[in-house]
This record gives sequence, C-alpha cells and structure tokens, in this order.
Amino acid sequence: MYTVDIHKYNENRKSAIEELKIAISFGKREADHCVKVIVGYGSSGGTHIIKNEVLAYLEEKKGHGIKDYILSSDLYDYTPKFFTFKYSHFIPDSEKRVGNSGVIYIIV
Repeated sequence: MYTVDIHKYNENRKSAIEELKIAISFGKREADHCVKVIVGYGSSGGTHIIKNEVLAYLEEKKGHGIKDYILSSDLYDYTPKFFTFKYSHFIPDSEKRVGNSGVIYIIV
C-alpha cells in the first residue's frame, strides 16, 4: 500500500491536492491498488480544511480514476459507510484495527 502524509509539511489546500494526485498515480502502480493518505486531525477545536478539501476532491473523482475511499474511523467504528464499502479486503487487517480519523484509504 502506497502511503503519503500530506499534513506533515503544513500543506495548503492547493499543494495538498497536488500531492494527493501524485499519490493516486503511484497507488495505481501498486499491486493492491490502495493508497493510505494521512491528512491529520486539523487544528484543535476547528474544522480540518485540508481533510475536507481532500474528501471533496475524492468525491468528485469517484468513478473517474478512483473506485472508492473510506476514513479509517469508518472501518473501525462500523459506520453506514463501512457497510456499503465494497473494497475493505484491499486494506490490511492491521490497518482496520486503528480508528484514526486523520487517515483516508483510497482504492484506485
């Protein structure tokens, strides 16, 4: 699984999306076609701008180069998204045991 940490360098929205695009292209070369994107938790007490931007981008691209995506916390907490997500078998079991809301898994 290809992993990228787009919050590590205090990315802005534009650079975060560019980094995400690169990660998706690398993920398509991986055998498991899964990309782990670390977006972080956001500023304390506020909304997470980069996470929201990434989620909006993924929703726009779903079905156009991206099969689906899911938050790590949705895998861990068995949310409604978990039950409709068809690709959980692409995500290692060890990753499913960590409910991290700052991580998004993308199936490409």
